[in-house]
Amino acid sequence: MASPWLNSALLLALSALSAGAVLCHQTPDLSGVALVPAPKTRPLNDLANQLEQTALKQESVFVISEGQINDYLVRRLRGQPSGVTAKVATFDRVLVEMNEGVVRLHLCWNVLGHMQVARVDLAIRRTKEDFTVEILQGAYGRLEVPRAMLTPLIPALRELARACKPEIQALFKLPQIRLSKDKVVLNSRF
Repeated sequence: MASPWLNSALLLALSALSAGAVLCHQTPDLSGVALVPAPKTRPLNDLANQLEQTALKQESVFVISEGQINDYLVRRLRGQPSGVTAKVATFDRVLVEMNEGVVRLHLCWNVLGHMQVARVDLAIRRTKEDFTVEILQGAYGRLEVPRAMLTPLIPALRELARACKPEIQALFKLPQIRLSKDKVVLNSRF
């Protein structure tokens, strides 16, 4: 017969795992993410070209709102899972939430009719010669996790970086990038 201490420890571990599973499947509150619904008839702005023009002018400040970025990403990105997951899950969208010094990427999938959201918090820092993008932390649903637990999202993040490569390259040509609440301020002056 097992000791009461062992039973208590096993029950505690099982309870923690169950609570984590429930939190992972709860959809987080995305009401704070700004969306600018644009008419589908309006042509999609070429964000990469706008960023390159700002870098060339070297005298202007370019401000992009969170809503404009989200509208651009929703209209531009289309994804299709491959393999076994394609039968039960479809990629829905990427939403960006701007805060002081931090960008939150919300990766949304529709899994058997339920919205599943994974979040990655990123910081962009300027070094002497380059920019560095650092993963700070994240979440699966409402379960907050440290960055070491975000390893399963690496393929999705790589695919997102590949799809947005022209925009990312144009963005990092600018010497100053400042993240503010609900917007990103880009300055082309050195």
